[in-house]
Amino acid sequence: MIRLYIILREGPIRMDVKEKYNYSIMSQKDLSHGGAKRYSAIIVTDRYYSKEILRFIIEEATGILLGSNYYRDELVKARWKKSPAHVVWLYVACDLNDVENANWVCRTCFIDGSLEESMRPIGLEGDEKVGMIDVKWNSDYKTTKDFLKSLD
Repeated sequence: MIRLYIILREGPIRMDVKEKYNYSIMSQKDLSHGGAKRYSAIIVTDRYYSKEILRFIIEEATGILLGSNYYRDELVKARWKKSPAHVVWLYVACDLNDVENANWVCRTCFIDGSLEESMRPIGLEGDEKVGMIDVKWNSDYKTTKDFLKSLD
């Protein structure tokens, strides 16, 4: 559900809209090894979405990847079968130009709390947490986007 705030002369009103937000999992990589099932994915979403909506997308996409049964080869498939992922990294972009230039709106990292310390990747040290997901917002996203656009 998306919550909209509309400002009228009489004052603000709140409206809940039951519209699904749109995003695509553009690519998914299996980065698993013998000690952890790990995925990385690039998410492309609408450039007009607020951080609040992006948080919903981050949670949903992470959940999808946690349950993914994609494997890069038969050896990894045999090791992890249908177990949930231990680590999920997301790279969120607004368009293909962002992807080509690695100009992410944000990056995220989920690490399963039960994963052995020796198998844990270095954390993201995000700006905030969405559930158990660290989110690192790109404070230079707009500036970089404008700069790259000026080069065209």
